[in-house]
Amino acid sequence: MNLIAIAAGGAVGAIARYFASLSVNLNVNHPLPFGTLAVNASGSLLIGFLFVLFDRTGASQATRLLWITGFLGAYTTFSSYSLETVRLVMEGKPYLALANFALNNAVCLACTVLGVALGRLAFGHA
Repeated sequence: MNLIAIAAGGAVGAIARYFASLSVNLNVNHPLPFGTLAVNASGSLLIGFLFVLFDRTGASQATRLLWITGFLGAYTTFSSYSLETVRLVMEGKPYLALANFALNNAVCLACTVLGVALGRLAFGHA
């Protein structure tokens, strides 16, 4: 049952990542890969929120695996972020590579903290 939950979440998360990233990249014409940043930031926000929600509600292991391991594991993408950063360096754009590195790390950590804070506001601070 747990493997099915992970697989189902992963399939939906991968498709959601594709469309979310594509949508951002089609609407933002910039050499920085903002599509990947958008999915990583929104996934970081969501994982912080779900962490609190699942803790407060006592969500089942299958629910946690479906959403956190499956959906968010496929939706967020460290490997794409890493490759895009390396490609910026290879293209002679080290300052953009550094900006991509800094933005992904700072924004995603901040979004996770914000997600936890929102979860605590919504479900009580404990």
